[in-house]
Amino acid sequence: MGKSINLLAIIGIIGGAMMIVGVFLTWVDFKVVGISLGTATGWDIFDGLKDVDGIKYTFLPLLDLIAGIIAVIMMIIPTFANVDGYKRANNALGIIVTILSIVVIVISILFMTQSWDLSLVIIHMSDYIQYGFWISLIGAIITLIGGIMPIAKNRMN
Repeated sequence: MGKSINLLAIIGIIGGAMMIVGVFLTWVDFKVVGISLGTATGWDIFDGLKDVDGIKYTFLPLLDLIAGIIAVIMMIIPTFANVDGYKRANNALGIIVTILSIVVIVISILFMTQSWDLSLVIIHMSDYIQYGFWISLIGAIITLIGGIMPIAKNRMN
């Protein structure tokens, strides 16, 4: 059995779990002159800031959550069923997880790089980003690597 387990795909499971957990951690800390006016988790951003004008990509935490769940489920299959009959299915699952990860990474970058012009001051989201966002983004990058692994392993065999 040891040979049929794709240990490299476990990386995708870990990345997916990081994406899920990161949604519920602090994503932004609104500070003015070093004084915190409050923090928001990824879920708070999706749930509470989606109707605020000017803030874009507030659906990102929901996308992280869904993509993380899908990645965990889809990466379990190639991890434990990487036998010859499943190679084509494993490649398809790896491609889906890879595409999901790329979408999350691109939208994360768009979320992080947005800014607002408030007459006298330009506010950059990147100045307020906290560890929950980074855990989700790193999870998406790890999931991308994990999504490529089953494909790479099947190509080498």
